[in-house]
Amino acid sequence: MRLDALSHQHIALFIHDRLAAGRGPVTMRRCIATLSSALTDAVR
Repeated sequence: MRLDALSHQHIALFIHDRLAAGRGPVTMRRCIATLSSALTDAVR
């Protein structure tokens, strides 16, 4: 998926799916932090 096609809805669905699959809240916070960092770097 191209970065310019990525939306808040995509991220929310990813988080929801991971939580439903049994990932814990701490794991998801770390995953979101990593994703945020990667997206920030990608925009630069």
